[in-house]
Amino acid sequence: MTELICIQIYENRGVAEIAKSVLESNNITAIIFTDDCGGMCPQFQLNKGVKLMISEEDVEEARKVLEIPDKE
Repeated sequence: MTELICIQIYENRGVAEIAKSVLESNNITAIIFTDDCGGMCPQFQLNKGVKLMISEEDVEEARKVLEIPDKE
């Protein structure tokens, strides 16, 4: 089993969902993780953000698709 990596943290779920859709249209499986009480407290997203998680093996391709610069 591969490890999940947080590729990007977004300010809200809507933007994260768009990024997830872009990845999935490029055959990259993505999962959204947020600690907002199951959507009941969306204001919690402002504190911790919304994480877009992908498989470790898809990191390089996902960075290209989402145009995220490499960490240095």
